[in-house]
Amino acid sequence: MRTRRSPRNQDRLWRELGQQGAQPQPVPYDWAPTLYDEVVKRGIPHADHYSDLYLPATEEVRILLLHYGHDRRGKHATTTTFVNQVEGGTWYDVPFAYAPFWRDVARKAELCPDKK
Repeated sequence: MRTRRSPRNQDRLWRELGQQGAQPQPVPYDWAPTLYDEVVKRGIPHADHYSDLYLPATEEVRILLLHYGHDRRGKHATTTTFVNQVEGGTWYDVPFAYAPFWRDVARKAELCPDKK
């Protein structure tokens, strides 16, 4: 189910994300939490398949996608929508955004370095 947020609530969400107004700013990835970390922190329902992250299409999620550059105009312009047959409603498919998958890849790479 889609939820609507008033502009005042949108401004509150941007302030929580450290933004002013409704214009997203680049996030330095060396210190900032990932989109997945923010989703978990906020208790937003989500699903995954390998490295892809699936999120419900709500106003809160849309603002998070803008903040982390996963909108259709940003640097990660491959985010699409689909109808979730299990949960119902419209969801976002955010490719390569499921952080635990990449953390496991990095951990395995450290444990099993390539032998040359």
